Amino acid sequence: MMSDFMQETRSTCPLCGSAQATVAGRLDRHRRPLTTLLCLSCGLYRSDPLPSPEQLRAFYEKQYRLEYKGVAKPKAHHVLRAARAARDRLNWLLPHLPDTGPWLDAGAGSGEFAFLMQRHGLDVLALEPNQGYAAYIRDDLGIPVRQGFIEDLPTSSGPFAGISCFHVLEHHPDPVQALSRFRTLLAPAGLLAVEVPNSGFAHIHPRNRFHPAHLVHFNPANLELAAHAAGFVTIECRASRDGGIVWGVFRPGPAHTVHPLPGAAGLLAAQERGRSVARYYVSPRVWGRTMIRVARLGFERCRTIAFTSSRDYLSQLPLR
Repeated sequence: MMSDFMQETRSTCPLCGSAQATVAGRLDRHRRPLTTLLCLSCGLYRSDPLPSPEQLRAFYEKQYRLEYKGVAKPKAHHVLRAARAARDRLNWLLPHLPDTGPWLDAGAGSGEFAFLMQRHGLDVLALEPNQGYAAYIRDDLGIPVRQGFIEDLPTSSGPFAGISCFHVLEHHPDPVQALSRFRTLLAPAGLLAVEVPNSGFAHIHPRNRFHPAHLVHFNPANLELAAHAAGFVTIECRASRDGGIVWGVFRPGPAHTVHPLPGAAGLLAAQERGRSVARYYVSPRVWGRTMIRVARLGFERCRTIAFTSSRDYLSQLPLR
């Protein structure tokens, strides 16, 4: 279990180094013990204590997909859902994308975005730590893949014209280190595309906020802060239309010293005090999102009836 590999040492904020924090949660979404702290200096949430790199490697190589999705390879409805998300990401990035060149999809999951980027004309390498999902990308989608972590890629693998890391940074105990590693693999004018859950999103059940595999939690302000600390400049960094995730596009630039964001942290701390199950259930937006999810699930189940293969589905998926 994820909670079994937490160390017994206390952590400081992996972004700004501050030890000033308030407790935002004591349990994970499965009601297992998990302490989550909110840094009062930069507004980054973090699990406390943080796991070691060795523990993370052992977990993500074999256990993560089984614990998170209950499968060793994606099912048809997983592919349908991920394919639509991949198409949305491709359309979001189109104004910034190069026409050709090598592209690294780091933390590629089941490979749908890597496949669509290859359709777009880029020379894609997928990087996926989970053994089963890496095999699926290679065998079912035919995408070049390396099974491992960003730290495993030699610098000679680059330079890449672009790197995507969607829902990756929240799994890393040292996000600035991860971003710095991406920078060493990018061409001087390369593009880094990041997507993470938005820690400031208000319309989520208070008991479902903290997953044990999510070690840090970003908002737009401190994601941009982390990118600047790793030597990137911002092209755009914003919350999605529904506010649930943060999108960021960055290019290499000078590194900056991390500075406090006490105003942002104060707003988040006030938001923590205002969260409640009652407020969640009386929110019209919550019920609207629930109906959309139910409709989407029904659509996915119906489409799986005619589902033949992941590769065929992704090859025929309209990109607009």
